[in-house]
Amino acid sequence: SSLDQETITVVATKAGKQSVTVKVTNVVGTSSTSKEVIDVVDASDAKLVYNVVKGKKVVDYSGSTNSTEVPDRIIDGVTNPSQTSQKWCTLESDRWAIFDCQGAYRIYGFRIYDGNSGPEKGVDQINNYKIMLSNDGKNWTTVVDAEGRVNESIKTDYIPPFKARYVKLVPESNGTLRIWEFEVYGMEDNNMTIEVPNAQMKMNAGETKNIVVKYNLNGDERAESFTCTATSNGGVTIGKITEDKANQTFTIPVTAENKMGTDNVVINVNNGGAYKERIVEISIDATSQPNILTGATAEVRHYKNDYSYEAQYDKFDINGLTDGNKTEEALMDIEDASTHKDDTWAIFTAPKGKEWNLSKVVVNIPNAN
Repeated sequence: SSLDQETITVVATKAGKQSVTVKVTNVVGTSSTSKEVIDVVDASDAKLVYNVVKGKKVVDYSGSTNSTEVPDRIIDGVTNPSQTSQKWCTLESDRWAIFDCQGAYRIYGFRIYDGNSGPEKGVDQINNYKIMLSNDGKNWTTVVDAEGRVNESIKTDYIPPFKARYVKLVPESNGTLRIWEFEVYGMEDNNMTIEVPNAQMKMNAGETKNIVVKYNLNGDERAESFTCTATSNGGVTIGKITEDKANQTFTIPVTAENKMGTDNVVINVNNGGAYKERIVEISIDATSQPNILTGATAEVRHYKNDYSYEAQYDKFDINGLTDGNKTEEALMDIEDASTHKDDTWAIFTAPKGKEWNLSKVVVNIPNAN
């Protein structure tokens, strides 16, 4: 049949990934294009579509008004919070945030909870916005390019199914940007699940421990290429990864380098291109490292009002902060030691001609203060 409108209505007759072929004919001839634009989901499987960005990771963002009102707030699952600080807020003209769903998903739609949808009313709203998707976090495809949506406090968009892992939100506002929540609706691109019992580990320098990853294909066919890989930022060395097929586990040995610090081990289980990923946070301590402040004298400054560069202060030389005694208070000579903002400082100076390379700082505060 012939069409003179931009809308084509289709009727789903069976579940699965469906392609639509469009043929156009003119005096020159007929051309056609096919694209997988629809996923038909059985009613029993509809629950498998969910907010895939909730609780995931913020890769990077343009900025925020303070350290609290950051994009992490808009993927916490709270659409109408009780506190006005539970939002992403920024005054900058360049506004964007990149989210990592930590796995590939078939993505179908988005929802933005704008300024007036939360506990603040009569505030600036988003007028235009773009949403981009990517598999690698580098090459982006714009799937939503919306304009003139300022009157919608909750903005909802649906797209043809798009496989992606990373989502970039680029909102525009005539004034202050306020977003309470951002939702990305999608479905697992595969049925495989992986579990890492120890998402956080503590290790001593030079120590070796095993990370055990349990997987379950949940009905998916095991591909000829079925692998587990692990990468680190250099704080630990990854050993040879072994698989126990009978127990459906991978064992990943990691050895901490001879230095204190933190590292993230990124674990990827790949079944012929379909994969799941998890991150293990490792904290490395070195119990044999000396305390470079032992016996040092602290220059304690007690400012007479809120700290500023010009503020006057009393100065005390205190030895008790570094004498190894963790039960006796060290600043007994100072009465009302903290009555203003940032008014008490303890300053340690490295010996002349030397610099400290600091990896760990411990402050012992008495009486659970």
